[in-house]
Amino acid sequence: MRLRIDGESTSTSCSMEEMRALPLNWMTLLMMLIGVLCEGFRSLRSRRL
Repeated sequence: MRLRIDGESTSTSCSMEEMRALPLNWMTLLMMLIGVLCEGFRSLRSRRL
């Protein structure tokens, strides 16, 4: 990873490179995010009911 020199532009380019280089990590993160969202919706439904 590179250090942030230009600020957001550098961080965005770095993140894009990481996404292309590590698709597995990206997929796992997406799956975790979806799982958390599903759990949150379930808890909200149970609370409302």
